[in-house]
Parts: sequence; C-alpha cells; structure tokens
Amino acid sequence: MKIHFSLNFDRTQPTLPETAVGEAWLGPLGLLNVLETQLGLPRVSGRPGEALLAYRGCLAEADHAGRFYHRSFQVDAINVSRTLLNWRAQWHEAGWNGRFQDNVSG
Repeated sequence: MKIHFSLNFDRTQPTLPETAVGEAWLGPLGLLNVLETQLGLPRVSGRPGEALLAYRGCLAEADHAGRFYHRSFQVDAINVSRTLLNWRAQWHEAGWNGRFQDNVSG
C-alpha cells in the first residue's frame, strides 16, 4: 500500500485527492487507524467522559480523611478525578504494572 501523508489530510480539503487501489491519502488520525488495524490493536471502547465518571466513582468509594486527595476531592471531584486518571495513564505508559514494590529504596 502506498500512503500519502500530510498533517492536513485529516481536515476537510477543498478538493478531494485522487483515489486508486493500493493508495491512501492520510492525516495523523487516518494513519493511526491504519496502523492499529494492521497491528491488530483493539480500538478503545467507550468515551473518555465515561471513564472519568467511572474513575470518580471508584475514588469516591475509596475516599476517607486519610486519602491524599480527600480535601481537594470534596471541593472539585471531577478535576481531581481527571488529574489522577491522567497520572495513572502516564504511569502505565511508562511501564507501571499497577503494583508497588514493598522494598522501595531511594
């Protein structure tokens, strides 16, 4: 497959690019879609807002005065949930497996 790539190809074009068998005109989102399909990666199901509300519910269940986020969570539960969910995603991207080691030296 021959891929023509431009940062602007995901946007509306005044003239459509010519199409041919085995050729694709893709922007960043289109290229990501092709890569995910070719690599067999599953699409993310659900909407980001649903994940945020589910995470807020989990934080609310675990919340008590001893939690580090407790006071902020009482004031603005959505933004605290968004921040903590983003931190969690960044840690997972960096290789965190969701567990903490017992013997942490540093």
